[in-house]
Amino acid sequence: AARPEAAVRQLEAPLYYWRVNPESATNKRVAGDRRGRVEWDPEEFRGYARRLAEEYAETRAAMNGWQGMAEEDLAPQLRTYLRRFAFGVWAARELGEPVPRALLRGPETRRMLAWMKQVKYYHAYYWPFVLGNAALVRAVYHSDESGAKRLYWKLYWAGYYLLGGNWNR
Repeated sequence: AARPEAAVRQLEAPLYYWRVNPESATNKRVAGDRRGRVEWDPEEFRGYARRLAEEYAETRAAMNGWQGMAEEDLAPQLRTYLRRFAFGVWAARELGEPVPRALLRGPETRRMLAWMKQVKYYHAYYWPFVLGNAALVRAVYHSDESGAKRLYWKLYWAGYYLLGGNWNR
């Protein structure tokens, strides 16, 4: 909405319904099952955390500090960046690279978290980033990406109720 000339649009509408049948053949564990592992190409992501921190700062500056975006358009944008930040923290550790401070506790991340608090928009990555705890960010990302999602959902619901259940209006 903020950039009508843009060639790409994000549609926030459910376009399909996915029903998971735990008894189906696709959900049965077999020898060599890779569930619980994150699939990725490590060499493709060398230096990703640093590049992501720079990209976010540039995008935010180009959007005038996100001021030009409506709240309903901004929430998915920031949710995506928060998840990408979590991947950046996870990938840096996997590659033996330092996690850029800007990604974990930098001013851009603090602004994003402050905005989420202001509009009461909660996400499972919110508390790990508020705490600046890289190990917790990595654990939640691994839970989210690996398909197990136990830690991800536990943290989501615990945080949601700790915040009084009135976020994500």
